[in-house]
Amino acid sequence: HEIKNPLIAIGGFSNQLLRSAKDQKEKKKLEIIVTEAKRLEAFLKDIGQFAKETVSQKETFNINEIIQKIMAIVESELVSRKINLKIRLSPIPLFVYADKDQIEQVLLNVVKNAMESMPEGGQLTIETLKNKQIVNKIKDTGSGIPEESLDKVFEPFFSTKKGGTGLGLSICHKLISVNQGEICIESEVGKGTVVTMRLPSSSESENS
Repeated sequence: HEIKNPLIAIGGFSNQLLRSAKDQKEKKKLEIIVTEAKRLEAFLKDIGQFAKETVSQKETFNINEIIQKIMAIVESELVSRKINLKIRLSPIPLFVYADKDQIEQVLLNVVKNAMESMPEGGQLTIETLKNKQIVNKIKDTGSGIPEESLDKVFEPFFSTKKGGTGLGLSICHKLISVNQGEICIESEVGKGTVVTMRLPSSSESENS
C-alpha cells in the first residue's frame, strides 16, 4: 500500500492534467507518466500475486466452455489486430478437476501473449483433446522465442517482451502446478509458438 496508493494518485492526477493539457509537448510528457504509472501498477499486481500463497478451490468444469468464454472476451481485439482464429475443440465435453478461475486466468494470459506476438496479424489456433489428461494447445504464428530463452520463460522477472514484467508466465506456471497440471512451450523464431497445457481429468471426463 505504501507504493500502490501514491502510484494510483500519480496516475489519476496525471490523467486529469492530460485531459486539460493544450500544449503538445506537455501532453506527450503526461502520456508517458500515465503509461508508466499503469505499467508499475500491473507490475505491483503481478508481484503481489506471485508472492502470495496460492490456494486452489477445485471443482469440475468443462474446459471447452472456458475457452469459448475467453474467445468472446478477446473477439474484438482479434479483429482489430487482424488475427484469424481457428478453434478445434473436442466434440465431447472435456471435464477438468481444477480451480476454474485460476485456469481461466492462465488461458487468458497465454492468449493475450499470443496476440501481442503478432503485431502484423496472423493466426491463432486453439485445440482441446483428451489423452490421459485434458490437453489444451494454443498456437500462434508470431515472432517466436529464441532457443536460448526457452528454458528461462517460466523464471520470475524474465521477459522477451519490451516493457513486460517477466511475471506473467511465472504466475501461469505456478497456477498450473498447484492444480497438478503441466505447461510447456515450444517455439521457433519467425514461425511462432505453441503452449501446451495438461490438466487433470475429472471422473466425468473419464466416463465420456
